[in-house]
Amino acid sequence: MFVLTVTAIVTYVPYAVMSSLADDVLGYCLKMKGWKMNSCMIALLFANVNSIVNTFIYSFCNPTFRVKCRQFFLSVRQRFKV
Repeated sequence: MFVLTVTAIVTYVPYAVMSSLADDVLGYCLKMKGWKMNSCMIALLFANVNSIVNTFIYSFCNPTFRVKCRQFFLSVRQRFKV
């Protein structure tokens, strides 16, 4: 649970900071040049990165999650078997 909390904080804080700077965050980022624009765009993507990272964290930390994923993919495989 600690890993999930830290990951959520690390991936959400850059997004929250950028969102608090301007109403139109994307427009704000696009007005920048060079590495500042790249940093701004990455900060905006971090909120979405959290969803991707959570999948891997759950798969490594929770054995029940691994079993349920395996069952799900096997049922999908059986359903679409030709």
